[in-house]
Amino acid sequence: ECQLRSIQMLLANKQKTDRQQLADLFHFYQSNNEVIYQNEILDYYKKLDKQMLHICFSGHFSAGKSTLLNHLMGESLLPQSPIPTSANIVEIKQGKEKAVVHFTKQAPIEMPSLPPTEQLHQLCQNGEEIKKVEIYKETAELPKGVTLMDTPGIDASNDADRLMTESSLHQVDVLFYVMDYNHVQSEVNATFLKQIDGMNKPYYVVINQMDKHDNN
Repeated sequence: ECQLRSIQMLLANKQKTDRQQLADLFHFYQSNNEVIYQNEILDYYKKLDKQMLHICFSGHFSAGKSTLLNHLMGESLLPQSPIPTSANIVEIKQGKEKAVVHFTKQAPIEMPSLPPTEQLHQLCQNGEEIKKVEIYKETAELPKGVTLMDTPGIDASNDADRLMTESSLHQVDVLFYVMDYNHVQSEVNATFLKQIDGMNKPYYVVINQMDKHDNN
């Protein structure tokens, strides 16, 4: 727990992180065979080196976060009806059009161009074989150096726990949490946001599907 708190404090992004600190912490985790923390340090070093800003969209399953991201991008890059138990992390970045698919049990592959929409959506939904899909687009809608992250829907506490441990939340600079109007008081939402707050991550709550309101 002390190790986890130390890495969370270091990666909180409240102040500029010294590269030597990252190197020292990497060697500390390496000597203790903490592979997960080593990888997180490497992720953060790359983020710091490239001056990347990560904006994450997360939230309750079917709350509309993928629809919101598609609206911001001006096109249907993400499937709007993902399967909650199988979706993976999707990152949208500025750059020459291509897709990089990161598998759970084999080396990643790079597609020189984006596949047809239906095939791209299938890749984003395949959480059993694929852990992350990077989508590169040359578009004025996305500033250079900004990564938009779409995460699997949270429908239960085990979904939230999985997202905390298996995703790239350690890289996130700010999180937009999208929730269905009928789930505003959900315990799962409150617990997840409390965990995010404990990581010193700033977040905003987006309440969607307000048309479900019933005056009665």
